[in-house]
Amino acid sequence: MKVNVTIHVDADGLPRRVVTSYKFSGGTVTTETRYTSWGTKVNIKAPHGVAVADQKRLLAPPTDGVVAGWPGSVEASAPVPSDP
Repeated sequence: MKVNVTIHVDADGLPRRVVTSYKFSGGTVTTETRYTSWGTKVNIKAPHGVAVADQKRLLAPPTDGVVAGWPGSVEASAPVPSDP
């Protein structure tokens, strides 16, 4: 699978916007991430256990298009495509 990545940086060389896209049999997926407020102090708290998943669970193939263990994951609107 080919993933296209475009990174926009500011005058200081800091990333401000990252756009990724890839194609699969069902269409194209595009994501956009924006980075702002560089240098601002932040306070980050760890999420509660129900909102945390280890890599093994995240990479496990979903069953019937449902991501197991995630709150709100009751059904999928379309089957999850398999990667060739």
